[in-house]
Amino acid sequence: MIATCKKIYRWTFVLLLSLSFVPLYAQSFYQVGAEVKGAAGAGITQSRNYTALEYNPSNLNYTRGNAIKTDFSFLNVSYQYLPLPKNQKKVSIDVNTPTFTLGYTHRYNQTLVLGIGLVPTGAGQEMEIQNLPIQVGGSSALVTAKNKNTGFKLSSGLSWASGKSFILGLSLQYMSESTETKVSSAEGATVIDSTADGQFFRPIFGAKLNKFKKRLSIGATIKLPLKKTYRGRVISSLISGGEASPSNKIDYLPWEVGFGFSLKLKYLELFQEVNYLRYSGGRYSQNRGYLQPSGAATDLNDVINAHMGGRYKWSKQYCMSLAYGYYPSNIGQGLTLQEDGTEETISLGPSFGDMQALDRSVFAAGLSYKPKSAFLHQLSLQHTTGRRTINASSSGPGVYLLSIWELGIGTTFRF
Repeated sequence: MIATCKKIYRWTFVLLLSLSFVPLYAQSFYQVGAEVKGAAGAGITQSRNYTALEYNPSNLNYTRGNAIKTDFSFLNVSYQYLPLPKNQKKVSIDVNTPTFTLGYTHRYNQTLVLGIGLVPTGAGQEMEIQNLPIQVGGSSALVTAKNKNTGFKLSSGLSWASGKSFILGLSLQYMSESTETKVSSAEGATVIDSTADGQFFRPIFGAKLNKFKKRLSIGATIKLPLKKTYRGRVISSLISGGEASPSNKIDYLPWEVGFGFSLKLKYLELFQEVNYLRYSGGRYSQNRGYLQPSGAATDLNDVINAHMGGRYKWSKQYCMSLAYGYYPSNIGQGLTLQEDGTEETISLGPSFGDMQALDRSVFAAGLSYKPKSAFLHQLSLQHTTGRRTINASSSGPGVYLLSIWELGIGTTFRF
């Protein structure tokens, strides 16, 4: 039965795993706030106002009075699969995605600050992958895949200061997400048509310690793990004969423990952060209801992300930042097929489209301008690169290349 399962999942599971890149990117890699984007994701020390709810809720206490903050970002994503040998067709994803976020921060008194923020977690537009090669037994075939994801994240939290040096924070995130996937053959026939959605809650704890008249700040955060189950239906002409079957997909958000510090000199601030992500043996798994109780899972590796950079303030109005971030791959080469209590691991490698399968480097720059008014304007530019050579994958040996350009614009109004 495992042999049959292999053949089926080369058509279905491996492909569906590759099409989940958008929610993965939005939840695990997308950065909130122009100030954090300009710091290459260093949010434990650099997040402010409602963006602190995402990284370190204790940073809410840096808000003076009340504040409304808006952020607009524009992403250009280019993801390519270059097959080996090179005489095969190249596969690519090119996506342009605008995103708008909004938040409000309220200072209740000298020690307590409240905050709320709304962040989209899906592009809300259809993304198409053409000429995607997959294996069918001993031969290959080209299909066209379309994927659409929508969703949002609503965060609320508070920050409490004990004296002038120690701050505690807590935030709670509510996430609502849905995804649609359609796969068609070269002749236009529908191979797979699936939908799934889910709602989830996740708490985040944060702390901040300020020493030496706030010249040295030390921050720490803990994000609890979350097992997310998306439920929906799937129609597959290959498996279910065109009839709808119940489906579900399981995704894991890991334990995340972060630590960072910032050191302020006369005009210069240096910062460095590390985040440890522990999946506790968790797997990114899917079960589409084709051969109940069968399924497939990809093991996730524990990783450490790192961020470092500096901010230079040359006047009371202008400040600029330069930073670098590193995100290692958390996905290995194996795909485990599960059937009737038995498991077999085959070396298919990470599927095309999953950005977490690549080691990624982030180069960022930021600029802030504070006029003589209640406003603060921020601008950021990021470039993310990723590369991985695959010896065995669902689409054959080749090279995965990733390039992301992101422009961020933020405005804060204090009152």
